[in-house]
Amino acid sequence: MEIDNILELYLKSKKEKKEAISCQKYEKAANARDSERKYSVDLYELLSGDKVEAFAPGKFDYNKFDKMIDDYCMSKYKVSIYDTHSLTQIVRQKRLNDLGI
Repeated sequence: MEIDNILELYLKSKKEKKEAISCQKYEKAANARDSERKYSVDLYELLSGDKVEAFAPGKFDYNKFDKMIDDYCMSKYKVSIYDTHSLTQIVRQKRLNDLGI
């Protein structure tokens, strides 16, 4: 799967997790967290070339990963993942790039 497609899925699951937590739907949040972790490992492996295990304690630095993803998004889309509307902006830019615009 292409990096940008996985990035979109990662950001969607991250957003879904935040929304579920704010609505106190913790089971839905836990499922979204699991999806987010799976996509984060997939993205990390694609961007870095290193193999890691998602749920092995101490093996995967999520802060380092967030920085790597933010750098990727800033260089490719000029959008930070820490921006509240990052998902919408990245999806829009991705689709424009796919169309060649």
